Amino acid sequence: APQWSHPDWTRTNLGTIFGVAMDGQGRGFVAHTSVFASGVNRDLVGALGSAGSIYLIDAATGAPSLFATLPQTQDPAIQPASESWPGIGNIAWDFDRDQLFASNFDDGRIYRIDALGNIVDAWDHATDALSAGGSPEQGDDDGFAPLGERVWAVCPTVDRLYYSVWGEDLNRGGVATANEIWSVELDAFGSIVPGTRNLEIELP
Repeated sequence: APQWSHPDWTRTNLGTIFGVAMDGQGRGFVAHTSVFASGVNRDLVGALGSAGSIYLIDAATGAPSLFATLPQTQDPAIQPASESWPGIGNIAWDFDRDQLFASNFDDGRIYRIDALGNIVDAWDHATDALSAGGSPEQGDDDGFAPLGERVWAVCPTVDRLYYSVWGEDLNRGGVATANEIWSVELDAFGSIVPGTRNLEIELP
């Protein structure tokens, strides 16, 4: 299969990344993350953007540029402070409507971003509230969204968006905190429809 590379694809420029997506024009997208192991210089913020940034990879040249940035606040419980930014969960391209979905570990919301990098709206799994634009969520605590509200995977499929919720992990778990897969309806424009979420799978 074809492979792409560019000298600007470095941790200095892009930071640590996890989410990867491509659109119908061959453009690539990568997103800042903090999911790697803790320790000095394990989770870095890229110089081309900031915490919560999503970068566009040019289809012809491979050159990276800033595409969009989701709201971020440092988590006071994590040290060193340079690695306390929550970052992005994951990203996915909606081929039916030419838009990008991104989950934000900071506030637990799913963001809808148009093909030009404009944040159209954001939906909160925990409250089922849809907000226009990309302004920070009122009343959101600094740092990571709590387990059980922290959305990770996103996958648009025709008229529904499937997504996962990080409820537990190796060190934190309980009877009421299973990892789950949900779905929610998308309208004709690709916006999430409040009141339509459905629990699909609860993982043991």
